[in-house]
This record gives sequence, C-alpha cells and structure tokens, in this order.
Amino acid sequence: MRSRLCLAAGAAAVWCGAAISAVAAAALARDEIGLALPAEESSERPALLDLLRRSREEIARAAGVPPRAMRVTVHPTVESFGQATGQSWYSAGATRRSDIHLLSIAVLRRNGQLERVVRHEVAHVLIDRSLDDRPLWVREGMAGYFAGPSEATNQGFPVSLRCPSNDELRRPSSREAQRDAYARAEACVAREIASGVLWRDIGR
Repeated sequence: MRSRLCLAAGAAAVWCGAAISAVAAAALARDEIGLALPAEESSERPALLDLLRRSREEIARAAGVPPRAMRVTVHPTVESFGQATGQSWYSAGATRRSDIHLLSIAVLRRNGQLERVVRHEVAHVLIDRSLDDRPLWVREGMAGYFAGPSEATNQGFPVSLRCPSNDELRRPSSREAQRDAYARAEACVAREIASGVLWRDIGR
C-alpha cells in the first residue's frame, strides 16, 4: 500500500495526498515552514516543527543571514526518497533551494542522525545562495559546520588533507566513500575558518 503524505502548515490543519492544495499553499506561505509527513509519522509533527524552527533560528543567527521559508518532505521509504531526489539509499537528506527531503524520522532517529541531518539541510536553505559559485565541498562543508561539531572537525587538520571533488560528493562509490568525502569537506571548511577566513569568502 502506498503511504500517504500529510502536509502540516500552521497549527490547526493537516492535508493528506499527492499534491498540496491551494488552501495548503496559502497556509504554507503564512507559516513559512511546510511539513509533509507520512501518515504513520504524523504524531511527530510538533517535535519536528520545533526542531526545524529552532535550527533555522540558531543557524541564521550564527551565519548572519535572514531566516527563509522552507518546505520539508519526510519520505516513508528509501525508494520514495531516491525517486524524489536522485540520491543513493545511504543519503539521509537532500536540499534544493528551499525544498528539503528527509528519510523517515524512524530511520534517522534509529541511526542517531535526526538532529544533525535536519540542521545540515536547514543550513543549506539558509547559506547556499551565498555560495552558488563555489565548489561543492564549500557548500557541503559549511552546512556540516553550521550543523554542529562532528568527529571530522575534532581531529585537527592533517597536512595531507585534500578537499573532495564535486564527483566524490555527488557520486560516491559507497557509503564509506560518502562519509569520507563529507568529513573531508567539513574539515577543509573548519581549517579555513580557523585560519581567519570568513565563511562567505571560503573557496573564492
């Protein structure tokens, strides 16, 4: 059976179905965060909206950028996530402009990734427009940096550190290769910031 998606916009209304109605779209414009959840995870709506709003506020303040409206879709299956984003099964989230796609909350929580993945994707919404002309490692590394401290940035910066190519980030050969590429992107960004470079100037 195909799982339905429910769109929450504002405190009082939930729409379920394949498309967002005109009424839902208007509510989304007012609320600034539209959240589409699988019906079986609809009880997660208040907590996830709180995490999204809190992440947006904290990252916007840290980066010195205005908050932005966003649309967030939580997918019921890995297959639906892949169809919507073109990403591999081992990706946890994907963002294009103001549209965020996430694996199911249950999967993210089970893997201990929920908060960090949400913050990472929210950071993309807020900062990517300022970094459109930079290599992908800058955009991914900055999103990781604003998501919060990680193992990659706590281990120092070896002399041999090589920033990943766009292909390494877009088309990793395995889950391990993806983790390594993202960790190096975060470390490259952290190294630049530690040396005094402003985040908007990295990769110019």
